[in-house]
Amino acid sequence: MLGEIIKMKDKLTGKRQPEKKKETYTPVKTVYHSNDVAIPDDFLTSLPADAQPITHTPVDFKPVLPD
Repeated sequence: MLGEIIKMKDKLTGKRQPEKKKETYTPVKTVYHSNDVAIPDDFLTSLPADAQPITHTPVDFKPVLPD
């Protein structure tokens, strides 16, 4: 809206501001190449054999302070 008011003012007073040039961008295509990776059989295994499984406990993020 402000731009329209400035254009109208310039039109009435005979002043013209140079128009801003818009920057143009040319997109660049990205190409990704994959390589085969050998994954060993013992990848992500637990040692020792009696290791406990990983567990999680939900965290209550509600405020605990009174208002």
